[in-house]
Amino acid sequence: MTDKGVFISYRRGTGSEVARVLAEFLEGQGFDVFLDVDSLGAGHFDEQLLGQIEARRSFVLVCSPGCLDRCASEGDWVRREVAHALATKRHVVPVTLPQFTWPTAGSLPAELAELQRHNAFEYSHMHWRLIKPRLAEMLQAASVPRHPSSTPLRPTSAVPPLQLERDEPDWCEILAQLPDASVVTDGAARARMEATRLPWKVRDRKTGIVMLLCPPGEFTMGSPLGEAG
Repeated sequence: MTDKGVFISYRRGTGSEVARVLAEFLEGQGFDVFLDVDSLGAGHFDEQLLGQIEARRSFVLVCSPGCLDRCASEGDWVRREVAHALATKRHVVPVTLPQFTWPTAGSLPAELAELQRHNAFEYSHMHWRLIKPRLAEMLQAASVPRHPSSTPLRPTSAVPPLQLERDEPDWCEILAQLPDASVVTDGAARARMEATRLPWKVRDRKTGIVMLLCPPGEFTMGSPLGEAG
């Protein structure tokens, strides 16, 4: 099994374009990517697909709108791929597309029930350039070797996340490293904030002013030409 191996599963009718975008980006980041249309060789395709899932540490599922609806059928290949990834303890990362909604509780087959518990990456065509580093980080985390016998240098639960990477800035006090999901309700905006590696909420030590991070992006200022007055 390759630590930087990634198997991309998708519904051909709705997720093929995004699957291609993900594959090309991850290959550029040094990942060993399996995409069926590129990597499937001669022989029994079912054995190859399941074997390729086992040969790679990570499993990315492109969650396009309605992609899980046909998983009620035992012969559905998206269902078989996801079930095999879960059963073999792959590092599963659902990549959710706009308009995708998770099925209601209990509607997925029992073998897929764990899928919704995995942290998802919210894909955005408009903000792809800004958020794609986050996807690489999520998959890189799966390739970091874990040694049960090793002891951390200090308890991470007592140290703010930013201090694990660098010291706190002199000019401010970090109040929150990651954006509060109840405040920043847009998932793509949260991803853009996290990708900057900057703290979300800080207090200026000199003035006491509390400031929040604004993610990079664009907005329309003023009224549209067609608005009266």
